[in-house]
Amino acid sequence: MSATVYPPSMWTDDAIHSFTEDQPLEDHKQMEALIEEIKNIFQAMENGKISPSAYDTAWIARIPSIDNPYQPQFPQTLKWIVCNQLTDGSWGGESCYLSHDRLLITLSCVIALRIWKVEGTKVQKGIDFVNNQTSLLDERGYSNLPNGFVILFSSLLKEAHALRLGISYEIPFIKKMLETGEAQLKEIDIGVLYSLPTSLLFSLEGLQELIDWRKILSLCSKDGYMLVSMASTACVFMHTGDKKCLEFINSVVITCGDYVPCFYPSDLHDRLVAIETIEHLGIGRYFTKEIKNALDYVYRFWNIGGIGRGRNDTLANVNDTAMGFGILRLHGYDVSSEVLTIFGNEKGEFFSFADKTHREVEGMLSLYKCSQIAFPGETIMKEAKTFTESYLRNLRETNHSNALARDVTGCFAVDYELKYGFHRSLPRLQARSYIEGFWLADNILLAKTLYKLPYMNSCKYLELAKLDFNTVQSIHQKELQQVHKWWIDSGFRKLKFTRERHIEIYFVVAAGMFEPEYGDYRIAFTKVGCLLVVLDDLYDKYSSSDEIMLFNEAFNRWDLNISDHMSEHIKICFQGLYNTVSALAERAYKMQGRDMLEYFKRMWKVQLEAFTKEAEWSKHKYVPRWDEYINVSKVSGGFGITILTSIHLMREVITNNILLQIDESSKALNLVCLTTRLVNDTKTFKAERECGELASAIECYMKDNPDTSEEEALDNVYAIMKDGLIKLNEELFKCTQLPSCFQSVLLNSARLSQLLYMQTDAFNSSIQDKKDMVDTCLFQKIK
Repeated sequence: MSATVYPPSMWTDDAIHSFTEDQPLEDHKQMEALIEEIKNIFQAMENGKISPSAYDTAWIARIPSIDNPYQPQFPQTLKWIVCNQLTDGSWGGESCYLSHDRLLITLSCVIALRIWKVEGTKVQKGIDFVNNQTSLLDERGYSNLPNGFVILFSSLLKEAHALRLGISYEIPFIKKMLETGEAQLKEIDIGVLYSLPTSLLFSLEGLQELIDWRKILSLCSKDGYMLVSMASTACVFMHTGDKKCLEFINSVVITCGDYVPCFYPSDLHDRLVAIETIEHLGIGRYFTKEIKNALDYVYRFWNIGGIGRGRNDTLANVNDTAMGFGILRLHGYDVSSEVLTIFGNEKGEFFSFADKTHREVEGMLSLYKCSQIAFPGETIMKEAKTFTESYLRNLRETNHSNALARDVTGCFAVDYELKYGFHRSLPRLQARSYIEGFWLADNILLAKTLYKLPYMNSCKYLELAKLDFNTVQSIHQKELQQVHKWWIDSGFRKLKFTRERHIEIYFVVAAGMFEPEYGDYRIAFTKVGCLLVVLDDLYDKYSSSDEIMLFNEAFNRWDLNISDHMSEHIKICFQGLYNTVSALAERAYKMQGRDMLEYFKRMWKVQLEAFTKEAEWSKHKYVPRWDEYINVSKVSGGFGITILTSIHLMREVITNNILLQIDESSKALNLVCLTTRLVNDTKTFKAERECGELASAIECYMKDNPDTSEEEALDNVYAIMKDGLIKLNEELFKCTQLPSCFQSVLLNSARLSQLLYMQTDAFNSSIQDKKDMVDTCLFQKIK
């Protein structure tokens, strides 16, 4: 009988034997220091921290003293403005330049200085900057302006004109801003302003001529803060004299010293971004206590109406709400997806705020990510995923120039999330991708103006992530050498009919359960996975019915002596199975304190029966009914036996209660086995049909539904698979008592198949992009 010719391994023995480096002791010491520094950052978060905002500081500097209206109430902010003008005459951050950002900030600062008649030279330099820059802007400068910029800038231009600052109003860009600003003001429904919090309150300083200030006061937070905007709060105080507003402003100035940020506090936002960052970078395990404390803090202020950047924000935003929802759900907190409804409309569209006026990239990305952690029946999550996926794909196709939100600089994270998503993203793959695409040192965000989060702009996160990745990779390389030696010593390389895929199998388990303490788990998973590949090929393509019967008899008697009567290739397979299972059972006994051999043998008996059944189907060209096929193929796929063997080597004693939640009778493991089988079939059924193997999920579906075309059957199989992944979410994250390490085992087992069969049968063909992933995770160090 002719054997299928599989592509050879793309990694040589020399490459695997070349792994010799251990991480230097200095690296471990540096990691310990970095871990301590990041823990200190978490402990210091309190109200959060944001970089100085020259724009908002200028608005605070305008406030006249309550004792002497001819003097500023906060002279220190005026001095800060004087001391922070840049050499080109502008104000703003030095590390990033956006023309509209600099123009808005500079005009705000110039007006504040002129109001108090100070620093005439600096005022003139600022005016010159505005005139020079606006004269350089043509019609392209009108497009892709941030939401609210036109109204704010045109309002400042009017003030500048009243103060006779010498702005050239004949410049086309200036004229366009004034005309457009007037048009936008006419479109605003002022009545909406007083009825509920909307994003318009974020820019009150641009709407002064329209507002009834006493009505607006009712929308301030209980501590006198107007919608996470220091400029809006200053404006409310100057028009109302409200004591709470003044007390709030005063507290922020005292906290910051001589400036204010664009919004304050950012306690919820900072905590969520910190958690997401360290988890994406693969270093979350060092900060379990800090993550728990931060999530408890966020959950304390969680609201079915959504959350904002700070605990007292009166306007929820989709970015913080979706980010908070996703992280809380993944960590087992009871949160309802109904929190997202305020950001959507009846057409299935989603927006950044409840007023449904505009969208920001960062918020749509957070919504897309959280929508994939859906539970069955959550219609809002399905709508959110459909809308945001379309929105983000369109953004990439049009190369959106305003993608300046966190993790969206260069649209890196959009690319990553659209390609892999939640159910194809293995932790090591994610960590490597985020480390290499994560411009943490210059992490710039955009509100009215550009700003940074100092706690998150620390290079410490990235330094630790790189050191940790290389350290873990060194551990993985040593384990891979053990697996490689086992593969050769077992004689499997002599078998010409099977696939040499131990490196790929080790990669997918190491990319999921990467933590150093799970080394025995990874090695067991890889060995069992290799045995399954070898025996699947043996039963399926390279043995007669008599040979299968002899193999099964030898296994049932668990007798190596019977192998003396076997042909050489059958003998290699049986001895490899016997020796490996026996060794794993002995190792598991040391960890679990009970004999595991009979348990392992019982699972292998069921596994071999499934292989035998499929071999019979193939021999007789039989296509079973759907239910019959699924019951057998969920077992033959091998994830059940792989998981249930390896978890007993995780250095955690598995009680009967835990085993009931994860064994072959559990819904969670059945969903893993189902989804992995279905995604496999969607990419392999045509090739297998050409080889005479007719039983597949697609063929069986068509047999049960005779009027269904192949394309329709494929669509339905995909739908069943996606539904299974959603059900798996619920089993893993909804009020489960399953320890987190076992949740990760099940989730990452489901993910690895979704990744390998994302586009083609990458397990058999080992195509280049999968080789690249293996190389970056296991072979190439980060520099």
